[in-house]
Amino acid sequence: PTSGGAAPERRLWAWAASAAALVIFGGFAQTFYLKAFFETPVLSPLVRAHGVAMSLWFILLLVQLRLVAIGRTDLHRRLGAVGAILFVTILVFGVATAIDAARRGASPAPGVTPLMFLAVPLADMLVFGVLIGAVSPQDAAAQTLWGDRGYININFGVESGNSDMSDTKT
Repeated sequence: PTSGGAAPERRLWAWAASAAALVIFGGFAQTFYLKAFFETPVLSPLVRAHGVAMSLWFILLLVQLRLVAIGRTDLHRRLGAVGAILFVTILVFGVATAIDAARRGASPAPGVTPLMFLAVPLADMLVFGVLIGAVSPQDAAAQTLWGDRGYININFGVESGNSDMSDTKT
């Protein structure tokens, strides 16, 4: 049971999350998801762990949205613990991956030094941490407003950077 305005808003979030998942998949298909079919550079264990954590984050978002849509808020709340663990994991892997890429000299574009680009993922980790960390599990409105934006922010912020995260120096 939802209030009159809640169902369209939930559909919007579901569409937005699905669209974002498709964009993420498309953007990382050759270098991560379908890597076996393309001759792309080898990824370090750290980058692979980061990719798995981010993938699980997005899967969790889609599952959480679906659970709320079908009225299984009890399960949605229990899965929140998984989200908390993933939150910390993503912060750790995100910062470590960004620092490692800068240390190796990876840069997304000519004229952008690795240290200049390092500010982007580190700032995004900060924003992600604030958005997700500020959400109370008991505050459904805040979860929708800040939590889902945090899911989207992390994936379109750090992940959209076209940086070379392979083991080869650029």
